[in-house]
Amino acid sequence: GTARAEVAVFMPTDDIAYERMNLNPHSLNNSPSPWDRVEMLAQSLCHEPIDFDYAWAYALDDLYERGFRHLILTGSPIAESVALKIKEFYKKGGRVWSVFKPCEQIDFAQFRYNLCELIKELPHEIKMYGNKPEISVTSREINDSILYAFLNETVRSAETEIVFPEGNISYYDFERKLWIGVCTTDNIKTGFAPCELKLFRIGGRCDLYERVTDVKTLDDWKFNGKPIEKLAPWTEIGLVGFSGCAEYETEFDWSGGTARIILGEIGFSAKVYLNGIEYKLPFAPWAFCTELPEGRHKIKVEVLNSGASEDYMIPDKWHRPYEQPYLRCGMLGEPKIEKIERI
Repeated sequence: GTARAEVAVFMPTDDIAYERMNLNPHSLNNSPSPWDRVEMLAQSLCHEPIDFDYAWAYALDDLYERGFRHLILTGSPIAESVALKIKEFYKKGGRVWSVFKPCEQIDFAQFRYNLCELIKELPHEIKMYGNKPEISVTSREINDSILYAFLNETVRSAETEIVFPEGNISYYDFERKLWIGVCTTDNIKTGFAPCELKLFRIGGRCDLYERVTDVKTLDDWKFNGKPIEKLAPWTEIGLVGFSGCAEYETEFDWSGGTARIILGEIGFSAKVYLNGIEYKLPFAPWAFCTELPEGRHKIKVEVLNSGASEDYMIPDKWHRPYEQPYLRCGMLGEPKIEKIERI
């Protein structure tokens, strides 16, 4: 497909190359380097979320013709030849912004001191509310539809509400390899497992339509055969430094029909048995769909964590910072079961 971003971030390659050969100024005054400023801007735009693309000097010639309406500068010095291209973009109707510090060569750029002030001025096609961590979005136009890709860039789960532009909304089911229409006129409420990618689309043909008609929380869990009041990390229930497998069990009543079982956040991997039938879920998202008859059903979850917990109990052992998230072990979310009606 073709990119749909209206916002471009200028990549000051000349300034970055110069600074890489002359790093002393930054080491002396702790001021952010050119690539640090670009990275901070990119992260803020990604997680707002605002779709954007990078623009090198050679890409400025037809920037406006390719649909971009906003160009952001990060305060780096601008060569005269590049400044002329930016001026042409401005004359065609594009808006030029400068953040962190004013750009002396581009006196018509609108300066914003911090990222929050800048982001308020930029177009927000997608809005997100709720407990969202660092979820980025990018969009593409493909034939008669618009594709939106959302990525949870952290190892934390999230519940969020997404506001799309008007249109027929569908999402992609990676397991069944189907585009499924969402039968609702409301905003989309969805959960993101750690590092999960979700695809939504406006327009295009759907393979089937479905809607959630009921949601039931899975409660009354047993941990290794003993009842527990709530799901919590293993470090809070006396398993500090334990690396291995533990079992969770519960039962629930079901009125019959298609069920989507969502286990929530798991640390670190899981194997699920529903009425004795095994469902392997080695990585997120920890969820699956199945047909269930009316009656009472039993679910057992075997959770396996990493070796990081045991390593952290060894005195004087060098601990790698990237292992820190893996210390949150067990069933950590709010398991639930959704009843799905297919149309």
